[in-house]
Amino acid sequence: MSRWPTAALQEVADIERNVVHASAIEDGTPYVGLENIASGGEFVDLREVERGELASSKFSFSPEHVLFGKLRPYLAKIARPEFAGVCSTDILPILPRPSLDRGYLSHFLLRPESIAWASSRATGANLPRLSPRILAGMRLPLPPLSEQRRIAEVLDRAEALRAKRRAA
Repeated sequence: MSRWPTAALQEVADIERNVVHASAIEDGTPYVGLENIASGGEFVDLREVERGELASSKFSFSPEHVLFGKLRPYLAKIARPEFAGVCSTDILPILPRPSLDRGYLSHFLLRPESIAWASSRATGANLPRLSPRILAGMRLPLPPLSEQRRIAEVLDRAEALRAKRRAA
């Protein structure tokens, strides 16, 4: 059991579903669909879209968000963008509040236990989806911000080493 207090995600972050209508998407806007997030968080085949190219409304996000794929959560499509853009509405942009480090949140959501928690609460037989309301209730340990940053840095370094090993 953790020695740190816990908080519901909704107490320390906002799940922002800021809709951008298809007609308002500008030329050159980066677009992220579920197919553009690999399991574990790496972006693949990102592209910019042209005005009028996308047929439906999307959600906006910024480099401060964590992107969480709510469709088939067992695929662990959770990423930290370093750019602003629009994403599929099957991706939930989560904006951490000042008491929560973005890297820490991302690593917490990518834990096998967190993926299993989300998957067990998804509904729908063929295309299970996790409700934003359910995700908002997920509890996470909340160490002091300095400790969150330290944890995220250690895990970022470990992931970078794993990526180098895979590449070799």
